[in-house]
Amino acid sequence: MQTGDRLYVFDNIKGILIYLVVFAHLLECAGLTGCFAYRLIYVFHMPMFLFVSGFFARFSPKKLLTDLVWPYVLFQVVFLLFDGFVINPGTFRLQFTKPYWILWYLFVLIIYTLLTGIIKPKKPVIQITAVAVFTVLALLAGYAGRLGYEFSASRLIVFSPFFFSGFFLGQNKSFKDRLSKKSRDEARWKELYPNLKYAGGSAFAVSPAAVVYAAIAVVLCILLLIRLPQITPRVLWGSYPYASTGTGPVIRLLCLLMAAVWICLALFTVPDKKLFVLTTAGRNSLSVYLLHVFICRLLSKYRILRGLPAVWAVCLGLAFVIVLLLGSEPVAKVFRKIATAWWIRPHR
Repeated sequence: MQTGDRLYVFDNIKGILIYLVVFAHLLECAGLTGCFAYRLIYVFHMPMFLFVSGFFARFSPKKLLTDLVWPYVLFQVVFLLFDGFVINPGTFRLQFTKPYWILWYLFVLIIYTLLTGIIKPKKPVIQITAVAVFTVLALLAGYAGRLGYEFSASRLIVFSPFFFSGFFLGQNKSFKDRLSKKSRDEARWKELYPNLKYAGGSAFAVSPAAVVYAAIAVVLCILLLIRLPQITPRVLWGSYPYASTGTGPVIRLLCLLMAAVWICLALFTVPDKKLFVLTTAGRNSLSVYLLHVFICRLLSKYRILRGLPAVWAVCLGLAFVIVLLLGSEPVAKVFRKIATAWWIRPHR
């Protein structure tokens, strides 16, 4: 059940994703970036995060400053200080053009949000064409050897189809209506579409055929990862040109399509109801995303996870504890006071 117009499906999706982010970073700390689980997570978790961010993106200069620019500037300084004096003493150098590790996400969101003030077609055919253009640019970006971590230029282009797909769907009234409580009501769905089965609690009513198709698509994605070892983390990070990964546009297109499949699967299967820890973690995902960096960097510096027995179980459990703690309301409340420019927010 929802409160007001809040869509818990997106909170729950973000809750799942932020757990996977932390888990994947712990695998990095344990030196397991080549494992299948790490590759599978990186196929979809950041594209899906960008899709959700795009869905709710609206151009507002004041909100852009308070929710994105200020956190980026603040944590860029904090992380560089932490890295330059604690992790790698004597290496501190203040700069803002190359986002520190995970801050690329905030950086590209700033650029994407600025673009939403310019790119806002209303007709679906133009929106589809725009996503197609962004996809072509993502494929062509791999040929530009100079695109990399500076200004997050490569990721900015490679992941743009997902953000703008979410942005355009967020403007689509019929799509949003299908996500509304009224449209999800079982009786109404049975009245309008008698041949459909209601998927209890999910965002859409789906037919058995749709479930079968989704299962087939997921199996194909998993088989592709197994059969194509050239889809390495460097490919999935979206920061390297084809020349340095030994791949080409076909592999990148397959990665984009696999991410799209997982996004569709999440929309059709993740419950749209409050799920306590999961929903809370999703709502407070930014605090988890930014604060877990300190834990991961310390774990990497002292190589705490490397060589541990049952390291997989350790990473799974530790990720849960980190998300539970950093995504809790008390931590998130303090975080919001510090990480958002609350002093310039409009008073209501």
